[in-house]
Amino acid sequence: MYRTKTEQLDAHFALWRQQTRIARDKFHPDGIIDEAAYTRAKVKLCFLMKEPNNMDGDRFDFRTWWKSEVKYQFSHRLSEWAAGVRYRFPPYDTIQSTAFRSDRHQALCASALVNVKKSGGGGSSKYHSFMHALGATEKQQEVVAELVREELRIIDPQVVVMGLSWKGLRQRLFPDVTWKPSGYDLEIGEWEGRTLIDFSHPSARTSSAAVYCLLEKVMGKVKL
Repeated sequence: MYRTKTEQLDAHFALWRQQTRIARDKFHPDGIIDEAAYTRAKVKLCFLMKEPNNMDGDRFDFRTWWKSEVKYQFSHRLSEWAAGVRYRFPPYDTIQSTAFRSDRHQALCASALVNVKKSGGGGSSKYHSFMHALGATEKQQEVVAELVREELRIIDPQVVVMGLSWKGLRQRLFPDVTWKPSGYDLEIGEWEGRTLIDFSHPSARTSSAAVYCLLEKVMGKVKL
């Protein structure tokens, strides 16, 4: 019997490697960064992304990495979004200040990350090549989709902020979700009692302040 969600996730990742035949040294674990902090969080937040940007590097575990540091644009922007949700969206200049650095890191550690594809990829994936990497057939892709959904069930977030880029991938993961406009040119859905926000990818070349404020607006539409 598993005592923690982290133990459940580790067992789930072993099943994931078995079903997708990803070698252990190529598999990038993710999930809840700091389970104690996540448990205490008033809003259980999860980021759903496409894949690790790590084409040639050694395997790493996001949980270990993010506990120790926040590095690169991808992680910095997610830490800003997590801090916004955790601290009720202070002004962006406050979020960016040196004095708030520790708070951003704590907010990131109190969140979760799920990558659809657990092996490393490049910084600019193409839709068809990405989907083919998940599986050569729709049946194989559905295996991965169900593994993603089960990881989300284990993590059990209230809000999932998605940076999936493609509606085809969104449809593969959540085929039964009805998407509704948020009023801010983004869509919101509900899946098994959890709010899904179809949002910008954190590495997108957009203003950090603008996308932070956009998330604040969209989160104002979420009932918690």
